[in-house]
Amino acid sequence: MLEEINTYDWKEAFGYANSVFTVHFAKPVSTRPFSREDVVEIIAMDDGENDTSNWIGIFKLKDGRYAIIDAGCDYTGWDCQAWGSAEVTGSLEEAIRFGLDNSQRNRLNLRINE
Repeated sequence: MLEEINTYDWKEAFGYANSVFTVHFAKPVSTRPFSREDVVEIIAMDDGENDTSNWIGIFKLKDGRYAIIDAGCDYTGWDCQAWGSAEVTGSLEEAIRFGLDNSQRNRLNLRINE
């Protein structure tokens, strides 16, 4: 497992993002579940903070898919109120273009290729 996601917060973020969906408008890909052990590359990620910003990242998986994790919790931590989502695409461009909104792209310092 990559060291950067081998933390309690990222363990919980991946755990709460346990239902995998294909990004809307992207080409269909497998929605097979994945875990932190399936991540081979961190494209971009930003640690969240309880009750403010979510933990968010784009990761390349062993099977070639790109995963977007977006998860957060309230001020009491992951044990009380927490949420998360996982979306997958077949390309990094689709993940950035269709899987993130403008504020998420800005947070991750990513841009849409025109």
